Amino acid sequence: MPHAPQPTPSGDPVTLSELRRLVDGWRRLPGDMLVVLAKDRECNRHSPLDGFTLGHYAPDSPDSQKGEVYPMAHELANDQELRALYPEGIPPTARLALVLVPLG
Repeated sequence: MPHAPQPTPSGDPVTLSELRRLVDGWRRLPGDMLVVLAKDRECNRHSPLDGFTLGHYAPDSPDSQKGEVYPMAHELANDQELRALYPEGIPPTARLALVLVPLG
């Protein structure tokens, strides 16, 4: 089994389309195998996958690989407390994202 991350051919972040292709290739793996997330690209520190959420991801800057996740527009529209946490709303640079959440 490879221990180093397998970068996408373009070097771009993985899209849901690419993830679907990867998942299809994993169908033969044992069902009880853990899904574990690495803290960073160098594979320092790890945590099992706890779940997922949908949101909007905006990088800290145009060339950054780190950023913030914002709630879905309908969540902001329906939750006054959430709107208070995000008074500026969703940044125009944010993209719809499937957010994988680590257990620890």
